[in-house]
Amino acid sequence: MPACALLWLTVAAAAQPPAHAIEFWRSIAQHDYVLPSGSDLPALTAELEEYLASPDPERRDEIAYSTLAAWIYGKRLIGTDLLRPLTDRLVANLKQGIVSATPTPFSSAPSPRLCSPSSPHATTPRRT
Repeated sequence: MPACALLWLTVAAAAQPPAHAIEFWRSIAQHDYVLPSGSDLPALTAELEEYLASPDPERRDEIAYSTLAAWIYGKRLIGTDLLRPLTDRLVANLKQGIVSATPTPFSSAPSPRLCSPSSPHATTPRRT
């Protein structure tokens, strides 16, 4: 019976709605990716990380990839203290995505470019 409970919790967690509506993210993009005042950057980054595995191209490409690229390379909001663990998780998910058919953040097509030195957005991240 514990396996059934674990399965239920996994399905329930996966079915949770996103923390922010798509309009919230569109507004950030429309305002040149300025971080809304009072926002929790690590929490927003974690939400965007999850969107990288979304089957919805707007959420994955236009929201997650574009916002993360702007915050990492353009605005330099995401410093090394947040970027290193993010990169580690994305690389681990990429490895997992290669050996399984389960979509994970960083197993989608645009997401590996976020940490690529050949990215058109690539510059040296700011130091924190």
